[in-house]
Order: sequence, then structure tokens, then C-alpha cells
Amino acid sequence: MNVISTDAKLDALKQVPQYKLQAISRLEKLLAMSGEEKRREIERKLAEQLKYAFRNSEYYRQHFGEAGITSEEQLSPDRFRDLPFITKADIRNAYPWKLLAGSMADVGRYAESTGTTGTPTSAYFSRNDWLENNVFVGYRLLDMFTPDDVVVIAAPYELSIPAQDLERIFEMIGPTTIACGVLNEVCNWDRLLHIIEHVKPTALVCSATRALLIAETAVQMGLDPVKDLSIRKILNIGETANQPKSKKISEVWGAEVYNAYGMTESCAMGISCKHGHIHLIQERYYFEVIDPVTKQPLPQGEVGELVITSLSNQSMPLIRYRTNDLVCISESGCPCGDRAPILEHYGRIGEEIRFEKEQVAISYPKLEEKILKCESYDKFFKVELDAESFEIIADLKPGYTIDQFRDEMKEQLPLSIHHRFTARTFTPYERARLLDGLKNSLKPFGKLFSQRTVQA
Repeated sequence: MNVISTDAKLDALKQVPQYKLQAISRLEKLLAMSGEEKRREIERKLAEQLKYAFRNSEYYRQHFGEAGITSEEQLSPDRFRDLPFITKADIRNAYPWKLLAGSMADVGRYAESTGTTGTPTSAYFSRNDWLENNVFVGYRLLDMFTPDDVVVIAAPYELSIPAQDLERIFEMIGPTTIACGVLNEVCNWDRLLHIIEHVKPTALVCSATRALLIAETAVQMGLDPVKDLSIRKILNIGETANQPKSKKISEVWGAEVYNAYGMTESCAMGISCKHGHIHLIQERYYFEVIDPVTKQPLPQGEVGELVITSLSNQSMPLIRYRTNDLVCISESGCPCGDRAPILEHYGRIGEEIRFEKEQVAISYPKLEEKILKCESYDKFFKVELDAESFEIIADLKPGYTIDQFRDEMKEQLPLSIHHRFTARTFTPYERARLLDGLKNSLKPFGKLFSQRTVQA
């Protein structure tokens, strides 16, 4: 057993607040910069991160070597786009520690993807990485939350990042936190609703689809989410909600709705403002948008694949990481006054309905957006598809018919695929089965879309 002096123990405990103060100091300096000064600072941090990765990671030394870069001196800004990308498959192949840069002793947080098949992807952060993220995200969440708030976190905790990350941030900025998690025996759906009804929290953190499910469960228990429950703020994590879905959640709960954008490998990378725009945290990541086929950069405002490069990650730098997310980034400005770029999320590559003959592709989030815009649509839907057609099964508001819903959808869908689209309402059994499946899924949004079963 190591014998550690009292002074050494106290010095170790002082490191965490020191890391926080350093992160706050950096944030303070960045906030005082002009747009041009910030641009130069981001370029400086980018150059530093590339050299740090080369110096401290055997993985990146080999990776950069593929582009003919064999020394730090060759990592000039004009060579940045010569660097090869890394992908989800690369991170999976590097499982668990091959991307580690620096010392294992610096790692403060480890996580894995929540997928259930194949080799998972791992992610790890130094204490400094973790606390800097807490500070930069906490600064933005102070626009939404106060110490008077009581926040229920109904998101996965096991091996995951977002719930743990936000819990630490709430500790820092003041709200009371109730860590409920999801899909666990201790806090099942009934227990979650019991807490919301009796403890009377003011805010809920969960995925967008789960926010609708919790409200529906409350209704089935005889509760009106607006009149009987106290939730007045909702932060969607793990699934970015488009504006129609945010509006639907707001109506169902009588709450303000916000979105956070991020992933296991990066922590949070964007937070929405009161106008519903997701502002990127450009102080921590450098963002590119590329054509997913040609891999060439796209002009601002065009939809393509998001590529991220960390600016200060110590334990696991990410250099030109292809996220597989389809996005559009613009710097058109926002009424909230935040000058950070605005991200619009179009879903993941491959998660789309595509008909080659008509040269039409509709991402799952965009199809959901079209469904939610229909006046006749009510609460839940499911899309069943195959190579030739797709069918939308939907709840309808009282007084509306399936023909009205079908006509509304056709107004939004390209004329060339009208013959490939059908619609109907749920049977009671189908609806109950869908809701049970959504409740038991870590990622319920994906369960809204399924391939039709081919009959033998």
C-alpha cells in the first residue's frame, strides 16, 4: 500500500478545480476575441493538435505517413487537407486503446458505443479534456438552466457519455439533478413517471422520441403532461430533433425545447439557442463538410458529411474524423446574437429512403419532418420500406381521415414517387407493439423505420 502524505493528497484534490479554472480562463479569452482573432486562434490550436497527435500517438504517426508526412515540420496548415481521414471502422479496429495519445495516467473517462453487435468503438478523455468540455458546454447551458431547476436525466448512463457529461455540468452550473437513466430495473417507466409526478422536476433530459414516449405513458396513466406535471424545459440528447418535432414536444409538454448535438467520440459539439438553431462549439473542434462520394470539401451551406478535428484533445485526438452524419453548416447569423456557425442535421448516411429510378433520396429525419408538418398527423408513426415502395402507418388527430393525411404527404413528396407511397392508420395491436418496442430501445428513433419482411 502506498503511503501518501497529507500535502500530496490535498495537491491531488486541487487539480480538478485548477483544470476548471484553466478552461474558464481560455473560454474568457476566446469570448473577448474578434471574429478574425478567433479564426487565427482556431488555426493555431489546429496546428498544435496535429503536432501533438504526431508526437504522442504511434497510430497517428503511421496514419500521417500514408500521406507522406513523416515529421512534425511537414504538418503545415497548407498540408491539412492532404491528411487521410479516419472513419468509424478505423476507430473500431483501434479498439480499445490504439488511439491513445500521451499517458494512460492522464485518462479520466472511458466510454464505449451503445451498439449491440460487432466490435464496439471506444472513446477516452483526459481529465483536462473532460473538464474543458464541461466548462464550454456549461457556459451555453446557463442560457437555459438556473439553480432553481430540478432536472431529471432519462438517458443511458452505462458506458455512455452524454448523461454523465451533463450530470457533471449541472453540478457546476447549479440545477438539482435526478439520475434516472433508462432501461434499468431500479427506475422503470412507472418509477420515472412517479418521480416526475411527485418530486415535480422542472426539466427533462432525454432523446426527442423518448420525450414523446414519456408524455404518452403519462397520458395512459391518466395524467395530463401540461396540467398535471411540472416539466417546463426539455433538452434533447442522443437524437437531434428537427423544428417540427421540437414543436410537437413543446406542445405535448407545454415546455421550452432545446437540442444538444454530439457523439460518444467527441462529447457535445453543439447546443441550440432559444431560436432552435444548433450553434457549434468551434472552440473545441474544427469542422469540415465534404462530399461523401468524392471526399472533396463543399462550399458553406451545402449538405454533406461532417468531418471533425479536435483542437485540444489530449487522450484521444480526432484528426479528420468522418462522422457519417449529413449536415449543413452556415454562418448566416442568428437573432440570439451567437456568432458561432449553425448546424442543421439531416441524419446519417445510409439512413434514407432511396429510389434510383427516380433519383430521389429522403433521409429519415427529413421524412419525419414532412410527416410532422401534416395537420392531420397526431403522435406516432412507423415507416415500412423495401426497394420499391414505402408505407407510413400513422396516428391521426380526431376528425381527420387517412385520405387527408395521404394528400398532405403527397404535397410534400416529389411527384415522381407518389406511386411508391401508401399510408394507413395503426391497428390497436400494432400501436401497442410499436410503443413497447420504442420503450425498450436505447435508440428509439431508429425503430420508427424498418424493412418489410419478405414473404417466402
